[in-house]
Amino acid sequence: MKKQVFIACCVIMSLSACQKNFTVQIPGANQMVVNSQFNTNGPMTLYLTTSYPASNANNNVSAITDAQIQLYENNVFKENLRYVPSNSLNTFGFYTSAMTPQPGNTYKIIATEKNYPTVTSTDVVPQAPQILSCSLLQYPNSGLGPVQVDLQFLDRPTDAVQYYRLDMYLTGVKFIVDHYNDTAYQEFATAISPQVIGTLSDTLRDIYGFFLFSDKGWSGQQKNILIKNQTHALASNIVSANLLVELHAVSEAHYKYYQTLSVYNSVSVNTGIQAYVYSDIQNGYGIFCGETWQENVFKLR
Repeated sequence: MKKQVFIACCVIMSLSACQKNFTVQIPGANQMVVNSQFNTNGPMTLYLTTSYPASNANNNVSAITDAQIQLYENNVFKENLRYVPSNSLNTFGFYTSAMTPQPGNTYKIIATEKNYPTVTSTDVVPQAPQILSCSLLQYPNSGLGPVQVDLQFLDRPTDAVQYYRLDMYLTGVKFIVDHYNDTAYQEFATAISPQVIGTLSDTLRDIYGFFLFSDKGWSGQQKNILIKNQTHALASNIVSANLLVELHAVSEAHYKYYQTLSVYNSVSVNTGIQAYVYSDIQNGYGIFCGETWQENVFKLR
């Protein structure tokens, strides 16, 4: 059996405050791990960590803090990313850019550190989806019945396959009683797994329950899908609540990463069968992928 290496992957989800950490298994030697899921909603951030072999029972992964990371936009050098130390326990520091990625542009990073091979990666930020309409058809406050959202959008005509991801969240403010018996207001955000009614290609769910698909079979055409999910009833302590429906245009690397990660989680973890996660990092591990999206907000309370 080939020597196995584990990496800790940090994925930035569509809610900027929602940072996820998980571990996957891949073959190879000790190299740098790059993780960046960048988008048009703010400056690019990038995590750079060490990997560790399966024989390491401590599973020690640490941030690489002294690397030089060059950022290119459309093959033109823009800047060296700046390292920002972690401000809390059990989290990694990260590298950040001063610029926000733009739709349609291609981005490349070159990361160097004296103890590792130089790593590179390139990906594109897709154009934003063209949403024609998005309507909330039903949201029963009693929780007896499904959420229903009608979404219509236009796929951009292109020879390449385009990939999409559908996210839904219930967000808002609720009041709580703390251990001092004091009342306080608290923001919340709950991810909802959308159930899609309609014929789509290359469908899959990522590890957070969000829905991915491609435009195979209807490239350049208008698409209408009905989104349903069992209602998350609004509790009496919820002061305000919104339903967020997001349609993401994602790169092929983004799709392949979550496609293989889904297989890894269902096969490798549960059965012990070898399964490896897609990486677009040359001379290293991890993922560097772009996305952009449009958000529709429905006020529920």
